[in-house]
Amino acid sequence: MATKLFEFIKARRRELGVTQAEVRERLLGVGVRATPATYSAWENGHTVPPGPRFEALLDVLRVLGSERDVARRLKGEADIRTARMRQSQPLSP
Repeated sequence: MATKLFEFIKARRRELGVTQAEVRERLLGVGVRATPATYSAWENGHTVPPGPRFEALLDVLRVLGSERDVARRLKGEADIRTARMRQSQPLSP
């Protein structure tokens, strides 16, 4: 079981047997644009998809029921880590 959101996203895409490009195409079909760099950053843990994009991603990846709850928990944890990292970075002059 994935312990980080990016691991969850990547594992679910692979379970479905689709490429990153296919996921991005499906997202576009529901009105969500994600560039190759954006989607790659989601799967590599560099960024976290924001709320509406995240929910659309779960739909596209067919994440349902308790799996969806797990994904939301992982997103919450990732959001907290991101906020802490931002707070610890010095402000640029």
